[in-house]
Amino acid sequence: MPVVSTDDEAARALAIVDHGLADWDGGGRFDDVVGLLSRLCDAPIVLVSLVEQEEQRFLGKAGLDAPSTPRSSSFCAHAMRMPDIMVVPDAQADVRFTNNPLVIGEPGIRFYAGAPLVTASGIPLGALCVIDRVPREGLTPVQAEAMRVLARNVMTIIEARREAEARDVIARELAHRIKNLFALFQSLIHFSSGHSDAALMRDELIARTAALAMAHGMVAAGEAPGATGAIGLRALFDTLFAPYHGAAGARHSVSGADVSIPAHLITPLSLVFHELATNAAKYGALAHDDGSVAIVLNGEGDRIAIEWRERGVAHAGDAPTHSGFGSRMVDTVVRRQLDGVLDKQWAGEGLVVRLEMPRAPLN
Repeated sequence: MPVVSTDDEAARALAIVDHGLADWDGGGRFDDVVGLLSRLCDAPIVLVSLVEQEEQRFLGKAGLDAPSTPRSSSFCAHAMRMPDIMVVPDAQADVRFTNNPLVIGEPGIRFYAGAPLVTASGIPLGALCVIDRVPREGLTPVQAEAMRVLARNVMTIIEARREAEARDVIARELAHRIKNLFALFQSLIHFSSGHSDAALMRDELIARTAALAMAHGMVAAGEAPGATGAIGLRALFDTLFAPYHGAAGARHSVSGADVSIPAHLITPLSLVFHELATNAAKYGALAHDDGSVAIVLNGEGDRIAIEWRERGVAHAGDAPTHSGFGSRMVDTVVRRQLDGVLDKQWAGEGLVVRLEMPRAPLN
């Protein structure tokens, strides 16, 4: 078996997973390919071979019962790294394969020809091969060209299946997000509808909807080509606090290492902290010229903790004895959307809020 670098094998392993091949048996998708090539080459054995770390698995096969063989005896591990078809006229006369178990034992390989199966990014996955139990001089020009065409067809099938699965994932994710957005809007309308002041209800609903729109903008940016799909909490708070900047600049500070979160958590988190910022601007620290909000992030382990501490309130009142519509909405979002716990305390300078949640909420 040829010696390959660790980095090369790591890239191949990722490509196999990325193409959805790690636990796929071919599902009969290559039966026509191996059947046609067997007839064209008059070969008793034809294989679509996927070369993995320890073995080569056959995603398509004709003339062989075994679903796989050890990689250490793989001819295709050599062929997949060739620029064109690798031909072995007589394996017993080739020093690379003289003592190969597949030569001296079953299936008794003597002739082998294999065309590499390579991804669009140039990563070899395996080979399409024909095998005979007697030596041959090689393939005819027509047979060789047919093998190249069919090898390209194998990769077309693999790539098309990958794209179809990606579309399915996107469709499921989109459906899940739409469901979550409807749930959030339902909560917004429910909690806002308790107002006796229709104008106030309208203004609050507009503000909360704008917060959702802002969150969606961040999600879209995080999923743009070249983006990682994760969004830092510092960027979220910078965006949330932009409307509250004073003449002296930002009125918030963020300490602790930045915490990256999946894009789908941005919408509920934006809604929670938009509500806190709005209340701070109306009644809390941001209602005072010298007031500010200090945010502390902690993303160690499998949980995320966010502390919100308002500062600069001259006379912090006692804790409210009842929950307003916004507070009840926040509690619902934290509990149902984030699987989290929200704790509120009224300290000497103002409100202190601590949100704890898992990195991967179950809801």
